[in-house]
Amino acid sequence: MKKRLGFVSNSSSSSFVIDRDHVSDTQLHQIINHTECCKSITPANDDWGWCNHWEDAWDIDHTHEQVSGSTNMDNFDMRHFLKAIGVADDNIAWID
Repeated sequence: MKKRLGFVSNSSSSSFVIDRDHVSDTQLHQIINHTECCKSITPANDDWGWCNHWEDAWDIDHTHEQVSGSTNMDNFDMRHFLKAIGVADDNIAWID
């Protein structure tokens, strides 16, 4: 049996920034609580569908000027989620 020592990863990091004036108060609440919100908008028979792993939540920050998120494990499909809650793709700056 071979052993591998060291860090092994099949994950990738990603982040985004959205100007706060492009996000409603409802959308901001949904983004902050994206794992819980995902459960409510994914069909029950879909077994979480595109949400994949609830434990892969994104770190979300927000100010009066912007909403931002980052992750080191992007199994939670934030692009699809933001589209599902009505955030226009043109208003999102992605940093991959």
